[in-house]
Amino acid sequence: MHGRTRACAYTGPVEYETIRAVKAAVSIPVIANGDIATPEQAKQVLDYTGADAVMIGRAARDGHGSSGRSATISTTAPPAPARGGGGP
Repeated sequence: MHGRTRACAYTGPVEYETIRAVKAAVSIPVIANGDIATPEQAKQVLDYTGADAVMIGRAARDGHGSSGRSATISTTAPPAPARGGGGP
């Protein structure tokens, strides 16, 4: 889920609160996306939103070199707390 909309031309601040609200409301995995360019940002987004994973877009494409480092975050970060309501 991208934290920006087409209406804002995918620019401006990312709405992580929206991603967090969606994650709390659904029982399927949620992947957060938007303004994630470093392993530290990936961890912060995972911690704040409770998302199951993060996706790195332009930062990887633009050569920031974070994709390999961020992959480490996904395997070493503690899992998000269990959510109620029909999840696995």
